[in-house]
Amino acid sequence: MLSILEKLRGRRVLVVGDVTFDTHVIGEAVGLSPEAPVPKLEIEAEQRFLGGAANIVENLRALGGEARILTVSGDDPEGEYLAREIERRNVPSFIVKEKGRITTHITRVLTRDGYQLLRMEKARVDEIGPQAVDSLLEGVAKNIDWCEGVLVADFARGIVTKGLFSGIVRLAHERGKKVVV
Repeated sequence: MLSILEKLRGRRVLVVGDVTFDTHVIGEAVGLSPEAPVPKLEIEAEQRFLGGAANIVENLRALGGEARILTVSGDDPEGEYLAREIERRNVPSFIVKEKGRITTHITRVLTRDGYQLLRMEKARVDEIGPQAVDSLLEGVAKNIDWCEGVLVADFARGIVTKGLFSGIVRLAHERGKKVVV
């Protein structure tokens, strides 16, 4: 296993796909709610994470690889947060903002010992439009020569369409690059 992980060191990977903004609300369960038979949680902390394809990028970088990310976000506060966080981490990115789209925000409510009480999602999972697909493919074309391979991260959030995937495969094949899903 270690030899496989060591092979990632210095590799350049283009990551294309669904990005999420994740929040963990952590606290102590202190009985039941008076309104309904559900746990009552005293909130102790909130943590924010980049999820989906952005988490893959962070993992690749932690293993010594280089990565760039191409994705679509909504034109909303969550999309702005994602863009800022990706930039803050010095990850080269190409983010298409699609008007009317909601950036996926997943909130998990956890007890301090890690037991998950609830998962909430603010999301749209319908496919991105043809203009967003074309923009992403332009981004892939501009970055394909930099990378050794393309990792397509499909978390069923509507970004990886058939048209996008076939375009990525075509561009990668033309340049002799590998595609991993």
